[in-house]
Amino acid sequence: MSDPDALADELSGIINALESTPDNVGLLRREIAIMRELEMTPEANDTTLRLSALVMVEECELSVRLSLTSDIWFLLFEELLEAPLTLESFVAIVEHFDTAEKDYFCKSFLRASLTSAMNILERHARLLIDPSERGDMVDEDVSSFLTAETRRGMLASVYVQSAGDLGLSHRVWNVWRDWEMERIPHEADK
Repeated sequence: MSDPDALADELSGIINALESTPDNVGLLRREIAIMRELEMTPEANDTTLRLSALVMVEECELSVRLSLTSDIWFLLFEELLEAPLTLESFVAIVEHFDTAEKDYFCKSFLRASLTSAMNILERHARLLIDPSERGDMVDEDVSSFLTAETRRGMLASVYVQSAGDLGLSHRVWNVWRDWEMERIPHEADK
């Protein structure tokens, strides 16, 4: 870790600069990086979502370089998924996945951003398949909400977004297919 005092000074300067140019993507990205280094996780998450909203306001007219990187999105998802999963937090996380997916599937995307989008879509599908992989951190309401039909519908929606690229969409399809294959013995018992 760099010198915390130097980082705090740099962060203070960035915050001051953002007062006059609140839409400066480069400054917002640096602010996120410094906040993460200073372990200011909630503040970094808030800034990440603010940056995402800024990019989405432009409706992808900006070049892909302005979109959030998959690293930033995955850090946000991992931090959100570390907390106990209630129905409310599950819905919020799914909404953040939707925003991240839109961030990558805008009008002008590059192969690199498509790969990142597939990473996000695949992680989204895995969350839908098994939020209980987190053990007792999953609220009973989430398990009740995620019936087989609900999961199937949500997975179909995620898959439809991935279907634009035959070279990568199989990753989401494989997650869905594996879940359906695991369900066959359970369905046969009914």
